Amino acid sequence: MSFKKNNSLIVIIIYTGILLYSVVIETKYRNEIKALQSELNDQLLLYRDLQKSFDNYVDQQQNQEIGRECAVTKTFRLITILEEYDADPEFVYVVMDQFQLFRPFVIKIPIRFYNILEVNQYYECDLKGTDKDDISDLIVMEIRKTDRSGLDQIQESCKVE
Repeated sequence: MSFKKNNSLIVIIIYTGILLYSVVIETKYRNEIKALQSELNDQLLLYRDLQKSFDNYVDQQQNQEIGRECAVTKTFRLITILEEYDADPEFVYVVMDQFQLFRPFVIKIPIRFYNILEVNQYYECDLKGTDKDDISDLIVMEIRKTDRSGLDQIQESCKVE
């Protein structure tokens, strides 16, 4: 009987040892899993921050490429009216220059302003477009004759609306 008792006691000790070892291993793995989950959450937060930064960068690049809507007032001297050029009946095409730029350019002006245009006169033009547009691509919203000359002329930079 004592042999059976000893065997039973050994089996109980071994079983208890296995259970304790299992609990220790399980606790160790649970702690490792918690640590990995915490690290994964940190990495996800970092990924989201990086994604936001990247999205902001892409938006900025697109805004720079596309240009932002803006309005500007500039003074020009009318060199000539291209009366033979009638590509669009809603507009008159004129050659103008800007103080100290030393290059002529063509501007498309709505036909409603045709009657006030005189060669070698100065005009203030309210223009609309994007900050990436060339001067010839801006849309003339308003035009008025002016006596301003030289450094007194209005030469605004693009004001984003």
